[in-house]
Amino acid sequence: MFVSGFEVFDNGDPTKVQLAKDFISFVYGSSQWMDYSAGTLPVSKAVAQRHGNAIPYYDLFQSNSGHVVDFTGSNPDTRAVRDVFHVVIRDLLKGNLTPEEAAAQLDERCNQCIDEGVRNSVLHP
Repeated sequence: MFVSGFEVFDNGDPTKVQLAKDFISFVYGSSQWMDYSAGTLPVSKAVAQRHGNAIPYYDLFQSNSGHVVDFTGSNPDTRAVRDVFHVVIRDLLKGNLTPEEAAAQLDERCNQCIDEGVRNSVLHP
């Protein structure tokens, strides 16, 4: 199992949106449910403190953590960044954009996604 998070989509139904938010709050507020992440890499420092010694090779992972790359870049909206990236690269490969145009679009549009993700995130105030 790899716990990477949840998403709530606004479907126009305030009751369902609130229920989804309440569910996420319940999961993240419960050490019991968060502990499920301990089977792989813990999702939080608290889980790591409780279960790190029981995870095979966790000590090796920790000692190598300085060499680990955070592929999300601590970005709260990696999906939007990926969506932009794939569209721009597709257009580049089809010859619809020059490399310079693609680089400029990636820079502008991906940074917009990151900024919006940070603005809308309760984890990245």
